[in-house]
Amino acid sequence: MLADPRDMIRMRDGVQRVLALSRQTGLRGIANSITVAESGLDLEAAAALPEAELDALILAQASDTQHAAGTCRMSAWGDPGGVVNPDLSVKGVPGLRVADASIMPLDCRANTHMTCVMIGEWLAARLKAARKAGRAV
Repeated sequence: MLADPRDMIRMRDGVQRVLALSRQTGLRGIANSITVAESGLDLEAAAALPEAELDALILAQASDTQHAAGTCRMSAWGDPGGVVNPDLSVKGVPGLRVADASIMPLDCRANTHMTCVMIGEWLAARLKAARKAGRAV
């Protein structure tokens, strides 16, 4: 990861772009501070570092996330610990469904592609059958 010199060029550019985004009116008021990962270094200070120091910071703090999942996890009916019901409906938001890796209660140890395809296909078949039967979806 980040072995190609072009990767570091993109990462330095990414720091500058995140800094520019953080200065936008709509985003300024939502955080008291923005730091670079676990370094504790303020984003402004990081962006101002000489190239070699910024590279060292990026290499020390960067990591990857292979299978992000579980951001709006599915749980049992009535379980307030989840966002999505077993039928993939969002709790408290009539008519809204979620059908992707975010419903997985836990991150998985394998590629999420086919699981997400299955989730989408399952919901599509369920909605199609409900419409065909004249039931509310």
